[in-house]
Amino acid sequence: MDRIEKVKKIIKENNVDAILLNSPNNTFYVTGFKSSNSYLLVTKDSGTFYFTDMRYFSSAENFLHDTDIILSVLDLVAMDSLMNKLGINTVGVESDYITLEKKKTLSTIFKAKLKPVDTTRLRAIKSPSEIASIRESLQIAEKTLFDLQNSVEIGMTEKEISKLAVSFGLKNGADKASFDFIVASGLNGGSPHWHPSDYKIREGELITIDLGFIVNGYCSDITRTFKTSDKIDKDLENMYNIVLKANNAVNEQARVGMTGKEIDKIARDIIEKSKYRSYFGHGLGHSLGIEVHESPRLSSADNSVIEEGMIMSNEPGIYVPSLGGVRIEDIILFKEGKPEVLTTFPKDLQSIVNS
Repeated sequence: MDRIEKVKKIIKENNVDAILLNSPNNTFYVTGFKSSNSYLLVTKDSGTFYFTDMRYFSSAENFLHDTDIILSVLDLVAMDSLMNKLGINTVGVESDYITLEKKKTLSTIFKAKLKPVDTTRLRAIKSPSEIASIRESLQIAEKTLFDLQNSVEIGMTEKEISKLAVSFGLKNGADKASFDFIVASGLNGGSPHWHPSDYKIREGELITIDLGFIVNGYCSDITRTFKTSDKIDKDLENMYNIVLKANNAVNEQARVGMTGKEIDKIARDIIEKSKYRSYFGHGLGHSLGIEVHESPRLSSADNSVIEEGMIMSNEPGIYVPSLGGVRIEDIILFKEGKPEVLTTFPKDLQSIVNS
């Protein structure tokens, strides 16, 4: 489905005359043009209008010249006049993005009534070109993990490893990192979103590395937990195997037509049957695309039905403050039958240390 047609579907579902997109990620998704300050007005049947400030105007003019999108300099008063001319009485705005302050400003200027609408699923189903960009981004992320295995040494700090990962990813062709990386070794692994510290990695530990990059505007995200030496505590090894079992079960059993809650339960049931039942405190996964965290999600709180073409993370974890943590994250593409696992990096418990 054409991306403007996707917006028009939301217009119809919400019984509004038009939708005004302001999120840079949504305007990029629909137009392919990046701007930090723009509005895209999509009407039911009176055209599509792109408003941006003078910093981006000439670039937008060159980029959008062969499309059906009409370009204008950003001027909210002029936008109001246009909506009046087009007979727009109710305009939808992004409920998950618009702030109270911005809504107040627009309400003061616009004669049309503003109606918050849910646009979180606008980007949920990926096109072939989007899937190709995510594949490319994942390949760079996995190459970066292999590069780390040839470079990390005992005594390096988590911060040093994180910086090294960023440099490898850029060298491998990424545009930039898609988020602040997680490098958590030893007891630090007991915190799911640990920030890399000056802690120096030691032998006999597990180290969790969560990283990703952006290519062509699309994100990758992968997590692997490694050991720092051949000999590790049996409890750590057992914890790893439980998480791996949960991860593999989702890859095998998840299907189009299930809800996010049902897929989350596949992994959660396995972990809850272990002695670590109280240590999996987050949802199983999230959608992935222009943003690293998109909707819908795989969690006990999400009853969204999973559709063909969605790309989501599968990242069960166990986090014990007194012992450490394990997370294994794959990225899966939902299609007919079993999902396709886009991540290919090995999941046996490997060493991160260059031998």
